Amino acid sequence: MKIQPLCLWCEHFYLETGSPGYSDLTPGSDFYMDCSKGHWEYDQYSSTEQYRKCILTALRCKDYQLNPAIVKEIEAAR
Repeated sequence: MKIQPLCLWCEHFYLETGSPGYSDLTPGSDFYMDCSKGHWEYDQYSSTEQYRKCILTALRCKDYQLNPAIVKEIEAAR
C-alpha cells in the first residue's frame, strides 16, 4: 500500500493540543505542533498557508519516517 508522505504520518510529528491552567502560577499551554527534527513549527498564530507548507515538508524531507501505527490504522479503516 502506498501512502502519500505527509508530516502527519511521520514518526517525528508532534502535536500539543493545549492544556488548561491550574492557577496564576501554572497558566496552561496553547496549541502547538512541530517536527521533532526541527524542520518546522506551527502554533495558534500561524496561518492556513503555513500549515499546508509544514505538512507537505514530508514530500522532500530526508528525515521522513512513516509511523507504523498510522499504517495499521489506515489498513483497518479500509
